[in-house]
Amino acid sequence: MRLLSDVLLVAILCGLAQGQSIGINFNSNRAAEILPDEVAGYPDVAQSNWNNTNGAASGNESELIGVTRGTVIDSNGVATGMTLEWASNSTWNTNNGTSSGDNKLMSGYIDNTNPVNGSTFVRVRNIPYASYDVYLYFGSDTNGRTGAIAVPVAARVLSYSTNSQQAGGFPGAYLLTEDPPPGYPAANVSVFRNLTTSLFFAGFNRGSSNSGCHGIQIVSNVPPPDADNDGLPDSWETANRLSPTDDGSVDASNGPAGDPDADGSNNLEELTRGTDPQNDDSDADGLIDGVETRTGVWVSESDTGTNPRDPDSDNDTLLDGTENPTLPYDPNNPASQPGTDPNLDDTDGDAVSDGEEVTLGGNPTISDRAETYEQNFDGFPNGTTELGDGTVILGQAASVQRGRLQLTIDNRALGISSFTIPGLRDSAQGWTATWDYELFDSAGDFSPADGFSFNYGDFQLGETGAAEEGWGNPVAGGSPSQVQTNLSFEVDTWKNFDAEQGVNISGLINGLDAGNVAFTNGPILTDGTRVEGTMTASYNAENGTVSFLTTGLVTNAAFFNIPLPAGLAGNDAFNFGFSARVGGATQDLFIDNLVITRRPFDPYQFGVSSPDSGETVEFEWNSSGSEIYTVVASDGPEENTNPASWSPVAGLENLAATPPLNTHSIARPAGDLRLFRLIRTFANSLAGASPERALPLGTVPAGALVLDTQGSVVNDTEIGLYDARGNFIDTNDDVDDLGRLSRIRVNLAPGIYYVAAVAYNSLFNGTGFTVTALRGVTDEFTVNVRVGTNNAARPSLSGSGVNASGPLWFSLVVE
Repeated sequence: MRLLSDVLLVAILCGLAQGQSIGINFNSNRAAEILPDEVAGYPDVAQSNWNNTNGAASGNESELIGVTRGTVIDSNGVATGMTLEWASNSTWNTNNGTSSGDNKLMSGYIDNTNPVNGSTFVRVRNIPYASYDVYLYFGSDTNGRTGAIAVPVAARVLSYSTNSQQAGGFPGAYLLTEDPPPGYPAANVSVFRNLTTSLFFAGFNRGSSNSGCHGIQIVSNVPPPDADNDGLPDSWETANRLSPTDDGSVDASNGPAGDPDADGSNNLEELTRGTDPQNDDSDADGLIDGVETRTGVWVSESDTGTNPRDPDSDNDTLLDGTENPTLPYDPNNPASQPGTDPNLDDTDGDAVSDGEEVTLGGNPTISDRAETYEQNFDGFPNGTTELGDGTVILGQAASVQRGRLQLTIDNRALGISSFTIPGLRDSAQGWTATWDYELFDSAGDFSPADGFSFNYGDFQLGETGAAEEGWGNPVAGGSPSQVQTNLSFEVDTWKNFDAEQGVNISGLINGLDAGNVAFTNGPILTDGTRVEGTMTASYNAENGTVSFLTTGLVTNAAFFNIPLPAGLAGNDAFNFGFSARVGGATQDLFIDNLVITRRPFDPYQFGVSSPDSGETVEFEWNSSGSEIYTVVASDGPEENTNPASWSPVAGLENLAATPPLNTHSIARPAGDLRLFRLIRTFANSLAGASPERALPLGTVPAGALVLDTQGSVVNDTEIGLYDARGNFIDTNDDVDDLGRLSRIRVNLAPGIYYVAAVAYNSLFNGTGFTVTALRGVTDEFTVNVRVGTNNAARPSLSGSGVNASGPLWFSLVVE
């Protein structure tokens, strides 16, 4: 954002304002050099024209690079005659990057890995100043490491605890110490004051682990020439078109109290702060120098707290002059009136920078990354499409109506709508969302359609999504999607008794459809009816599962702790969103009383009680037919916090589910205090029993493939191939050269596919993963995947298993 000429002017002024100084940057070979016009250093002594080493672990001034290669220069770019020597075991770098001069300074360092004190050192000779201070910049790639610096000429040993790993937070992250040991204060810069020798030596003593030196700065204490004794150095006055022989008695503009640019900052203040006395806005940020007080705290428009030498003091990509927290956020003109604080890169504290929120169309003054989002849509006039809470309502049909959010309208083919919600802080650790809904379809014409989904993924606020298909592979009318990861809880209302209709959990992995994680086929509502109730969706990061429960639908979701496939996991940057649509067939969809929270959801509602004062203990929990349960107990849960290692309760081990509720009663166990937990597992016999439990074959490249059942113990097989959404692709019964075994030749595009292996006389239906298969087959099926067209090629992938209850399912990833 800063113009190069402005940078150069500020840099030169800064160097002159501080008098003369000499800076050495121990630039490792993993970091960039500080350019001549870049300013770096502790704010009191920041300078331009830093010297940079060439990345060597040890060397002398001949190893310096840049315009004046091999020569030590001062802050004015003038050769000093000083010599330099340094030694270390290696070089390394922090995570501060190269976005500014200060971050470059605090990036590379000479690393002290030797336990011998002083084996890493810096020595300078022929220092040209009669009196000077030395600033040493130190640290490591891990904060909290102890160390010390020994300076013989100062007769001091100064200790520290490293604090330079700041992810690019400089100059704001500088921490100065002058404390001797054994304090070990958290710091990254130290100063040795009022030295007078022409030689300076600093030895680094290794403490708890490796650390080293980022740079050294020698700052003169001798004031520069001032012919008129007005406190303004002659060289500064000359450079800024002021008279070095007039203290203001002839022309007030030349004196220390003069203000030739009328910016409210006099010449002495401009000198001290490094600003241009002939330019009322030295950094071209829209604020005059006099109001930029550099305190870091906004007080008023006349005391902004910003840096007059930096057009973007908080590095949020918004100019200081644009940010004014006393003005409200203007949604119609956010780029010029964002309502933000120029001293805070994230005014609302939601982990998204102010500039990014403005770019994405969000409100940077309202936190988008809270731990809970609640919205009941009350108090908004009908037709409202801007809630002012960072969310985005999009689509012709979408608006607040009678205290609810309407996303589709019956008898109006208005296409796709969405309601996107900024993600929660720490959502990767898990979350639960609940909301009320209403679906209505008037009688006649078509059946209700099409449906909606609730999503959690890397989509942007203001995208439309793909309605009942989640957020990827956009349907007609949907926006193009670059979404790579998404978890979707879907309600498909079209078409009554269609094979795809129902409730399901699905998602995207690396931009590819992950297929159904869970699915129940059936009608949602019938023509001319209304359904309403509550829906709950949750993500449990601890065990990598999701749950989806609904009430009031004709076919409800009752998915408890469904394991997610690898690659489908939470991320703190993910947003939430509803996506809905209609086509030729239509329906009303209302959402209300939405709550998204990081509080965990317990789909089991595990309860323990006693009807007879503790003689008998009763257990009750919600159950699913695909699960096995064990109740475990501990009388010392504080000492052992891992329930998986607790003892099973006698009589409550490996219990089969009795949906929808398991109830059990036992005599009170021994012990005065017991904590009970429910442990859930899947029966081994269920592996491969459905697409959701498919046995993974692995990953192969897109193109020609051969799938066969060679090696199966079952001697008469059939196989069927489906895409991720359950659409039938191909099948084979018997092939001549394999006898009664099966083979499919196919060309597959990138995606996730499913293979069903069955015995003879089976039927593969066209949609919905529907397979009619012979039951009671207890022998093993094997499925092989061969890349290319050669039947005899060595299999790239193979998998085997048994499912006596029906088809054995395998999953295949094609990239």
